[in-house]
Amino acid sequence: QVDHSPFDSMGSSTGFDLQIGGISPALIAAGAPVSAAPWRLAGGDGSDQIEAALAPAEVAAAGAAFGLHLDLESSKPPALHDGDGFVDFGAGGSSYYYSRTRMTATGTLQLNGEQLSVDGIAWFDHQWGDFVSVGGGWNWFAVNLDDGTDLTFSVVFDAEGNDAFAYGTVVEPDGSARHIEAGAFGIRATDEWASPRGDRVYPTHWFITVPDFRGGRQLLIELTPTVDDQELDARATTGVIYWEGSQHVRATIGQLDATTQDGQAYVELTRYGP
Repeated sequence: QVDHSPFDSMGSSTGFDLQIGGISPALIAAGAPVSAAPWRLAGGDGSDQIEAALAPAEVAAAGAAFGLHLDLESSKPPALHDGDGFVDFGAGGSSYYYSRTRMTATGTLQLNGEQLSVDGIAWFDHQWGDFVSVGGGWNWFAVNLDDGTDLTFSVVFDAEGNDAFAYGTVVEPDGSARHIEAGAFGIRATDEWASPRGDRVYPTHWFITVPDFRGGRQLLIELTPTVDDQELDARATTGVIYWEGSQHVRATIGQLDATTQDGQAYVELTRYGP
C-alpha cells in the first residue's frame, strides 16, 4: 500500500515511489471524510520529488492550510560513508549508508491559501541495516556550509550510553568525499534543553572541531537551534521520542588567517530519555 516503486522488464528497481495516505486518528474517530492525495516521496538517480498537503478536515481542525511540492536535483555524486558505504558499528550492528548532501530544491509552498515559489537546498540520506534496535542511540549532525562544503558527523552509543563508535564524512565543493576518523574531530555541547512534556533533557548549542581540516587549518563549527523545542513524539510509529531539528551555523576555518561563513545544519539526538 506504500511502495509503488517502478521496475524494469527484468524486475530490477529503477527508482523509488513511496506514497502514504492518512489522516489524524482523532479526525477519523469524529467521522471526518478523507479526501487528500497521499504524501509522496519519489525519484531515483539523484532526481527526486516531495509532495505533501493537509486534507480538508485537517485544515479545518488546524485552522491553517499547508501544501508542499519540491523538485530535487543532486549537484554532487552520492557520498559513501566510512569510505565504501558500509559502516560496521561492532556490537551496535552495521548498515549500508550513503548521502546526497546537496540537492537543489525548487517548487511551491502553500500557506493559508497563498502559493509561494520557493528554492533552496536539500539533503538526502539513505541508511539501512540491523543497527536501529541495537545499542543505545546516537547523535547525528549534517552541515552545509555556504562555500559548498558539506559535512556529517555521527556518534553512536552502546546500551550503557558510552561512546561506541564515531565517524565523519567531508564532501568538498567539487563532490569528492573523504572519511574522518573518530580521533580527528571533537564534539561538545555547552547548553541543554528540558522537554516540557516529560523527563527528557537534550544537549544543545554544539561546537564541532576538526583540527586538521584542510591544509592543516582548523575548522570550528558552532550550531545553535533555530527553535529549542524540536522534539518529535514518534511512539505511534517507531516507538520512540527524540529530538531532531534545524540549526543556525557559524563556521571558522583557520586561526591567525581565519575566515568565517554561515550555512545550514540539522541535528538528530536519540537516547535522552526512557
